[in-house]
Amino acid sequence: MGDTSGVIPRSKVGDFVVMDLDGARDAAAWGGLASRLAQRRGVRGTIMWGACRDLEEIRAVGYPVWAVGVCPRRSRNEFAFGSINEPITVAGVPMACAIKPLS
Repeated sequence: MGDTSGVIPRSKVGDFVVMDLDGARDAAAWGGLASRLAQRRGVRGTIMWGACRDLEEIRAVGYPVWAVGVCPRRSRNEFAFGSINEPITVAGVPMACAIKPLS
């Protein structure tokens, strides 16, 4: 599927984006632009088992993001997302439907 550009267009009004990035803190796959685009599609929020970036921009638009940390470095093709709407486990917590990276 690639990066977050494949995730947002598939999201529906009321969805949450849940991303399992193995708790990575050295690069961020979600930031201000993704938050703005998701918000326009009616996505309710993003839960990251990984870092986000552009914290001030995310706060300014009022889009809810929960992440393990903040990293200003954008992940350029470091994360490949393999599935949408399939069960995953994030930090030991089962999630019914979410985005799962390719192994």
